[in-house]
Amino acid sequence: MQRRQVSSFDYSDFDSGETYTLTVTAVDARGQTSVLEREITPTKEPEIIESGFVNDPVDSYHERIDPERYTAHHVLKIDLNGVDPNDVEVKPGRLDNFAQKVHQDKKLKEEMLHLNTYWRAQEPGNYIINQKLLFNDKNYERAIESEKIYSNLRVEPSPPELRVDVINDGTTGHLKSKWGIVVDASDSFDPDGTKLKYTWQKGANPISPDNKTGKFRSVKFARLVIEDKYELKSSKEFNYLKEYIPGINNVEVLSEGPYKPNDTVRLRVTTNGYRFAKNTYHNQFELGMTPVGAKGNIVEWDEIITQRLENGTHADDPRIYKGIIDFEASELANTVENPKIRVYNKKKIATYEEALIPDLEIYRQYGTIWTNISIKDTKYRVERPTYDWARATSEAERDRYLADGYSVVDTERDGFEYTLEERVKVRDAQYEIKSKTFPTKLQHSAFLQTHSDWWSGGRESEKQTRTRTEQEWRDSKTGDGTFLGETRRVETEPARYQTQKQYAYEYDVEKTRTRTVTKTKEVEVTKTDTKYVMKCGFEGICFEVPKTYTYTTTVERTYTTTEEYTYTVTRTATYWAPQKLGWDHWSTGKQKQVKISNAEYKTQYLYEYQEEYTDVVRTYEVKTREKVSDAEYEWQERMTTTDRMDVESLISADNWRIGSYGANLKWDMQKRTGSKTTTVDIRFAGDTVLNTYVTADVDATQQYVLGETVKNETTDTKTVDKSYSGYVSASEIKNKLRKQSGEIEEDCEIKFHCII
Repeated sequence: MQRRQVSSFDYSDFDSGETYTLTVTAVDARGQTSVLEREITPTKEPEIIESGFVNDPVDSYHERIDPERYTAHHVLKIDLNGVDPNDVEVKPGRLDNFAQKVHQDKKLKEEMLHLNTYWRAQEPGNYIINQKLLFNDKNYERAIESEKIYSNLRVEPSPPELRVDVINDGTTGHLKSKWGIVVDASDSFDPDGTKLKYTWQKGANPISPDNKTGKFRSVKFARLVIEDKYELKSSKEFNYLKEYIPGINNVEVLSEGPYKPNDTVRLRVTTNGYRFAKNTYHNQFELGMTPVGAKGNIVEWDEIITQRLENGTHADDPRIYKGIIDFEASELANTVENPKIRVYNKKKIATYEEALIPDLEIYRQYGTIWTNISIKDTKYRVERPTYDWARATSEAERDRYLADGYSVVDTERDGFEYTLEERVKVRDAQYEIKSKTFPTKLQHSAFLQTHSDWWSGGRESEKQTRTRTEQEWRDSKTGDGTFLGETRRVETEPARYQTQKQYAYEYDVEKTRTRTVTKTKEVEVTKTDTKYVMKCGFEGICFEVPKTYTYTTTVERTYTTTEEYTYTVTRTATYWAPQKLGWDHWSTGKQKQVKISNAEYKTQYLYEYQEEYTDVVRTYEVKTREKVSDAEYEWQERMTTTDRMDVESLISADNWRIGSYGANLKWDMQKRTGSKTTTVDIRFAGDTVLNTYVTADVDATQQYVLGETVKNETTDTKTVDKSYSGYVSASEIKNKLRKQSGEIEEDCEIKFHCII
């Protein structure tokens, strides 16, 4: 009959994240017991502490602007409560259109998981970002999902980006009055994707149907303003001569190759032609030249008038810049990237044009070697020993010579007698069994893994009942045990704070004042004037007579009066808030912590209690066989023979040896009495060569390589004297002389021509 019993435990009985051993003991009716142990690690659910964007609002996304402008940083802080951070993940929900997560990373700081995600959006607006917190509960083999977490991403319109390029000097045509620098602004764009409005001002006029290209007749005051759909503007107002570069027309090689590393490469650099309408423009315009990727020396660099249109020098004469620059050939050979010539505007170095230096044939210098080696003379410094000789005809005489420092040079034999012995075991090795015990299976297994000559001796278990005294803090004065009279105040809920920043904004104030002004008005006045009229008499005679008349007319008069007028001043106000309340508000950089709720506490009481528990003490045994004494052997005499072949056959085995022998011998002996050192032309066998001296004629040859072509130049012929330690043959002497003056390059493929 099977029975099942279920027990439950309160989380307050355990500390989150700690590992506990759970022991279950089953006892049947006959008193037989069975023990089962398991390790458990109680955990609580992770808790979200903080969630939100920390740098919004941001600009809308565009690949050509600084990512810091459009990237929104979202921070999610999670209290793990003992959960393994690898078991926690954040799952994004459905996203609004045009909002996109571009990157995320996780960091663990003081048991808090910080999840940083980075977002961007294509268009201005508010976007709702929702996410869920998931974690795996390993104790119950289940996945737990939190409620959705909502965050608001605010994206503001981006100002338009102004991009200009000076196309040419604007001297097309013959009328100087129509000349002007031509500027192309078609590369300008709005990151929000709206159409741009181009406004040319202060001496600049559009010349293209799309209004994106303009001609600047004034290089000092010309201005371009672009405006997007959101009425955001960008403008540029400066001297556009700084943006102009006529370009490089030609880079010509004047010197002749192929070149050796120390040769000089001379280049002529010529720009495209240009013309200006005024001398003041020439005074504000100057070009410079510099090498890029190699060191060079500028020999000359001048502005040249290529054609004089009239007598004398005029502003509109066509001009170019032309110059000479020298390079050491090795500078152009030892570069990772192709070297270039750069012509730049001295008023703005960032305005430049570049041209590649033409391909050149340059030899690589391998170094100097010695060739055509001819050995004229060879000598040797040798050490030759001196000896005293003797001949012994008996062992006693031989031993006397040996004691006097002689050594045997040769021995004459006339028969031998050998006594042979065999090595025999007279007692076996002695062993005894030894054992050790360990308190844990881990130590037992670890020992056996590192000691191959030991084996397991089994396990023994013993139950022990013990009493222990424990102390604990309780929330009330209840339960078994003794109250120790100590209490403590425990924080159950920490105070909550909110970070507020100080923001500022501007507002307009309208004010009224009185001022005195002079005005004009029209008034009617009466004036008198004289005119001539024709008067005729009775006789028909007519003549002109003056007549005075009065007329009314309107005249303008000035008078002084007072009037009221209004004007506007801008004020700045500040406020404290978790985030700014208007898109045009800004942070002053100040911040403070504001308490939004107080901490909560409770009183706990210290109790002491005793409990009995049963321990199962296990020991694990290992055993080994240890030698206490070695086997014993001795040599025993077995046979005597004069047959040398029998002797050699037997003693080839390890357990046979020659015990003794006797023979009729004569010994030739020598004793070294000294040595002498001398320099000779010819060496003999037995000589110890201390040094080899050589005199040779060599050619000093400089090597250059271009591809697989090797060029050798003999620079000198000389006689050299060399000495070497020990004996050196003639072929070795030549090899050493070839190696004397250089090193072998790693990529040298034609070994005969390398520096060796």
